[in-house]
Amino acid sequence: RLVSPEQNAYNRPAAKGWYLTKSGKYHSQIRFRVDGKPRCVNVGTFATPEAAHEAWLLAKKKYHIIAAESEK
Repeated sequence: RLVSPEQNAYNRPAAKGWYLTKSGKYHSQIRFRVDGKPRCVNVGTFATPEAAHEAWLLAKKKYHIIAAESEK
């Protein structure tokens, strides 16, 4: 069926930085660029989405600073 990008976004989870695995746990990862090249760091697997999101926020602070410094 044809839908707009806005309608398609309804199918996405509201939280950033984690997804539900087949085993029922929450995997967290962060993506960023260093010198124009994409990087992906696996933060870990957690029992709750809140824990996965909290870990993602900490990793975001760490790795986005590294990415910003590499662009200088």
